[in-house]
Amino acid sequence: MVNTSACTAEHSIFQRLQYIPETRTQKSCSLTQNTSSSSSTSKNTSSCFGLGRLSLAKLWLLSVLLLVTIAASSWPTGTSAAPRVARGLHLILPHRHSSTEPAPSSTPSTSASTPAPVHIAHRRSLRARHLKARRLHHVSLRKAEEPQFLLMKQIKDLTSCKSMEVNTLKVAKLKDALMFAQNHKDSVICTTEDWLQNIYEESSIGVALNTLKLWSLDLEHPLKDRVSKVNFTAEGKFVYKGAIGSLEEEMPKIVETLFVLDTLLNTTKFDDMQKECTFRHILNSVRSNTARAMEFMKQQQCNAKEVIHYHQKIPRLPFFIALETIKVLTVLEYTYEQLVNNMLKG
Repeated sequence: MVNTSACTAEHSIFQRLQYIPETRTQKSCSLTQNTSSSSSTSKNTSSCFGLGRLSLAKLWLLSVLLLVTIAASSWPTGTSAAPRVARGLHLILPHRHSSTEPAPSSTPSTSASTPAPVHIAHRRSLRARHLKARRLHHVSLRKAEEPQFLLMKQIKDLTSCKSMEVNTLKVAKLKDALMFAQNHKDSVICTTEDWLQNIYEESSIGVALNTLKLWSLDLEHPLKDRVSKVNFTAEGKFVYKGAIGSLEEEMPKIVETLFVLDTLLNTTKFDDMQKECTFRHILNSVRSNTARAMEFMKQQQCNAKEVIHYHQKIPRLPFFIALETIKVLTVLEYTYEQLVNNMLKG
């Protein structure tokens, strides 16, 4: 009795469901009716009723939840890494947001108020002093390269030194002039060495030349080109070799050069100790060689070039004046020697 009334109620509900649009129930119900048996009619009609009430949005929601559940089941436990990292894909394919730059250090950055380590501060200090020294060096070089003027005394009605006539009858005195130049050259070298040791505590002229190799006196005179070619050998000797002219060509150049050195030594302001112990002796050596050279000339006076250029602002100007004197005497020594050889050959 009970089963008959229940079946009647279900049959009436099934008839009502037939009025629902075909999109929801008709297709599913027809499938159910074709496959259902007479013994399970009530169960199939109830499931057909449940599926009919499910909307398309709910089906999509169930699908999404199913995918999330599957993804969560494959996520490694105890980690927050992305699945591509967990599967090792980051070792094969670069991520689109990846960078080739190294990862920042975990060490906290030093703030501006935190002082730098001692070794870093020391390197910065050395670099700052090096840059300052380079700037001062370039400034000193620029100032040293500015030429100064040495005014030579001019005597009225005197001819220029380059136009002086040579007395060829006194050629026999060339040997004496050669020995005289050699002796005074050695004397000036010894005096300069002692002066360097006493004033600057430098062991030799070679050390001073290496220290001051960036500067030069660049004194203007007739033997300037030859003086610039004088070499200081490893044995500590000044040597020059080159072509020379005749006695008539060389003696006027020698006389004018010695006049220029005389004026430079006489007008430069030296310290009292330097002037008395060193440069007075060098000046006397120049004047003695000038007097010896004038013995070959018919005139005993001449006017050198009025304006002489040289670098006055170089460091240790006295040393460069002494060095110029040594080089000039070296050129004189070689010139006299070649003139003597030519005289012996002729």
